Amino acid sequence: MDDILIVPDYKYCTSCKKVLFLPQFLDEDYYFYCKDCSLWINWKEMTLLARKKLKYSEVRTLLTLFIQNKSPTQAYNILRNFYNDTLNKNTIYNYFKLFGEIAFSYYKSKLHSTILTGEIEVDETVVFKAKKTRARRYRRYQLQSMWLLGMIERKSKEFIIIPINSRNEFCLIMKMLKFIDCNSTIYTDCYSVYVNNRKFPKESRLVSYGYNNHWIDHSIEFVSSEFQHIHTNTIERLWRTIKTDLREKKITLGYFKAIGRLYFHKTLIREEQLKFICNKIHNT
Repeated sequence: MDDILIVPDYKYCTSCKKVLFLPQFLDEDYYFYCKDCSLWINWKEMTLLARKKLKYSEVRTLLTLFIQNKSPTQAYNILRNFYNDTLNKNTIYNYFKLFGEIAFSYYKSKLHSTILTGEIEVDETVVFKAKKTRARRYRRYQLQSMWLLGMIERKSKEFIIIPINSRNEFCLIMKMLKFIDCNSTIYTDCYSVYVNNRKFPKESRLVSYGYNNHWIDHSIEFVSSEFQHIHTNTIERLWRTIKTDLREKKITLGYFKAIGRLYFHKTLIREEQLKFICNKIHNT
């Protein structure tokens, strides 16, 4: 990773407000020196890391592991043989929480600015479903079931994943109208919100909203035997990726932020992820 991105190119003196350049590496950390005040200023001053005690190399290591999509537990297992005291579980968790909030802010900004066009696959899935039991005493699940609505462009692979409270027509259609441009071609399954299954032959319900709609009946086939382009395999692969990521990280504190982080990793290359996080850290 580029050290210049982690350490800012310049910093203001905390005393005289003079602009300082050329950070120097001293005592395992970077400092800016103000000749007028005879003052050494740590690179983390006046940033989101101002109250953090880790040295530069440790911050760099944690940021590298975060961008590699590691969980705090995975990062701890990797680092515990190299750092004895400074990088304990709580420290790693706190830094990953900060980086995660920054990644989530990127995801939220994209929810306000993304419009999908062209050929788009749409589907819903449930991330977690509690098993039914008649037992009087049983261990309650930490998280409740969460339904997700997914929309992905076939050509660019740009996608939107959002939690939904209901799978009714009003909820799903309103989300689609918000994120999908009219005149786009939408590929779906035969869920009743998208397709009128009571008519023969079946009719699309999305045409009246300005969309072209092709659907596949998953009770019969997953790829149309007549038209090979009619399927929802792209969004199904995305669901598999998301669920695998949540399972490997053993997410217990909320799916939405975890999905936001995964969106951050999948839509930005690593250099862009580093630049975005560092800009947020320096521009408090």
